[in-house]
Amino acid sequence: MKIGIDFDGVLCNTQRTAIRYGKKYYGHEPEKEGVENFHMDNGWTQEQIWGMFYENIPILNINLDIPKLVFEKAKPVSYALHGMIQLKKAGFESNIITARNEETNYSGVEKDTINWLNKYEIIQYKNLVFDGNKIPYVEKFDLNYFVDDKPKNVMLLSKETNLKKVFYFAQPWNDFGKINSDEMGDNVVVVYNWLHLLNQLSLG
Repeated sequence: MKIGIDFDGVLCNTQRTAIRYGKKYYGHEPEKEGVENFHMDNGWTQEQIWGMFYENIPILNINLDIPKLVFEKAKPVSYALHGMIQLKKAGFESNIITARNEETNYSGVEKDTINWLNKYEIIQYKNLVFDGNKIPYVEKFDLNYFVDDKPKNVMLLSKETNLKKVFYFAQPWNDFGKINSDEMGDNVVVVYNWLHLLNQLSLG
């Protein structure tokens, strides 16, 4: 079996770290589009989370690359390493496919991502791809499954590929895996953590 795995929000706790550092450097919880105070169940999009950094840095004159700092300081999602090891033991071929890239993030982000994976010994993968369009790699790598936390990716993967299952990794910014049945394909399965994912793959 072959599985595609997203990076931010599935392997790496990027968004939660972004929120923590945002509060630290701005002195308050982020405010955006009428949301007075941030709570982890507000269902913010990843674009909104990153937007608060890029929008506020020039105003606050902070001489600090917060996205790079976040990428470096973020720790793995709970049980991510355990999950990757179990997948390998079960004979799964894991392929990490992330939207991170040099054009839309910062110069050196790909090298930093590889260093992060090595730092936390998450090395149980065959391919590592930096591309926001994940659809072509389903066919290229002959994937059976995919796990992602971004609603748009889950929708496209479920409707435009022949994946057996698309695992929707529940997080606060996707409303904890809330599914709009009109947008998602029948092969979408919500998982709430890595242990739940392993269970759905009969590896728990």
